[in-house]
Amino acid sequence: MKTDIDLFEEKLLYVYNNYYMKVIANPTDNNKDRFPVELGGVLIGLWLHNNRNKIKELAIEGNKTAKAVLNNNKDKREMLFNDDKRVLYLIKYFVHFKTFPSIYNVFGDGTLMNEFLNNNKEWIYVNRESDDKLNLLVMLIEQIDPYYFEEVEEKINKTSNPTDDSKDRFSDALGGEKIENGIYRDKTLLDFVNKGDKKTIEVTNDFIKQKNNDEFIDEKLIYIYENYYKKDKLNPTVYDADSFPKELGGSFIGHWIYNNEEKIEELRKKGNEFAQYIFLNSKQNYDRIECVSELVIYILNNGQIPTDDDLFISESSMGMFLKDYREWIYFNKDGIDVLELLVFLIEQIDPDYFEDLKKKSAKVKSLGNIKE
Repeated sequence: MKTDIDLFEEKLLYVYNNYYMKVIANPTDNNKDRFPVELGGVLIGLWLHNNRNKIKELAIEGNKTAKAVLNNNKDKREMLFNDDKRVLYLIKYFVHFKTFPSIYNVFGDGTLMNEFLNNNKEWIYVNRESDDKLNLLVMLIEQIDPYYFEEVEEKINKTSNPTDDSKDRFSDALGGEKIENGIYRDKTLLDFVNKGDKKTIEVTNDFIKQKNNDEFIDEKLIYIYENYYKKDKLNPTVYDADSFPKELGGSFIGHWIYNNEEKIEELRKKGNEFAQYIFLNSKQNYDRIECVSELVIYILNNGQIPTDDDLFISESSMGMFLKDYREWIYFNKDGIDVLELLVFLIEQIDPDYFEDLKKKSAKVKSLGNIKE
């Protein structure tokens, strides 16, 4: 006969397996989700609410299942559900379960995983080379089903890009120029055009407009220095939506940096210290991200955190990199998906790996609230 302690632990494990591991927030106390009959059939959210102190005690004692369940509340899980986040959720799902989601698997906002995957199959495959997350997702899917994207690949091969003799043009919303001219002038435009949504058109228009825009260049350099370099944050890329404030034009920062690379380099050579900082930040963080991508692939392939003896392609130590940049990885994870994925993978192996940094972050937030 099961004791109360056994039943409690089984319920805790059920919540862990069916919510935390599936990247779904715990049910709230007014949610209708129930435990199966063999576990009593009671409302899960209400059970969690009534036992929150006991779960917290177990978490403090070091129970990893309790700790995961405790940190799986809606306010800690909730985030903007855009395509990037859904892709990240799918990556986590495939890493865990190594199978395709069923009709019962949903994202935290209730969207069906398999529906999103099927509806966006072409977008995922076409854009994989320009987005590390999509490339990783394609790789994980093809490990399960090597032919999943076969139809998309055949469709792409049948439709070649317009040549310089073609009269094909972008739509008026995308500038109306000949497509071949756009491809020749700047191939990254295609990365945005392929997706075809309103945000893409907005981004692309902004990208085109900034080609000849040098307005506020000194002020913009200082803004990037103050808000990224000094805060040890990555410079935004053309895939990020970070914008300058309205008084500096409100344009996308990553696009502005990309469009003004030559100008920034010219100013750097002339001794402009802010241009120098931005140049260094771009290169330094680019190199770090390359290493992080290698770490993600290593952990996916080996199922363990690398040691000092495991080496990058550059032959530097993976273990030493993790030690040196552990804080940088953790505190930048919310803004950079590949860092968020690395933190997620590491915590699946060692849930306490970033525990001291979590406490440090919580303390800083607490002090911030007191000051306010």
